[in-house]
Amino acid sequence: MAKEIERKFLVSGKRWRLLADAGESIKQGYLATMDDRSLRVRLYGDGRACLTLKIGQSALERDEYEFDICPEVAAEMLDQAMGAVLEKVRYRIEYKGFVWEIDV
Repeated sequence: MAKEIERKFLVSGKRWRLLADAGESIKQGYLATMDDRSLRVRLYGDGRACLTLKIGQSALERDEYEFDICPEVAAEMLDQAMGAVLEKVRYRIEYKGFVWEIDV
C-alpha cells in the first residue's frame, strides 16, 4: 500500500512547457465512488492499464492501492464508467528534487 499525498494548483501561463517532458496520454473513468473511497481505471497511451483503489476521507492524504491490469479489460471497464470518461495529457517536470505532474 502506498500513501497518496496530493496538492493541486492551477497553473497559469505556458512557460512550464519549456521544462516538461513530452507528456503521456491518459484515459480514465471511475467505476465506483463513495464518501471515503473510489475505484478508478486508467488506460495509458503506451498501452499500459491500471486499476486504482483510494481509501480515506482526507483530500490531502489517502491510502492507495494500484494494480496493473490487461489493457483490453481496462477498455471494457471504461465502457462501464460512471459519468464521463476523462482524457488528458500528463506532463512531468523535475524541479528541486521533486517531480511535478501537470495534467492538461
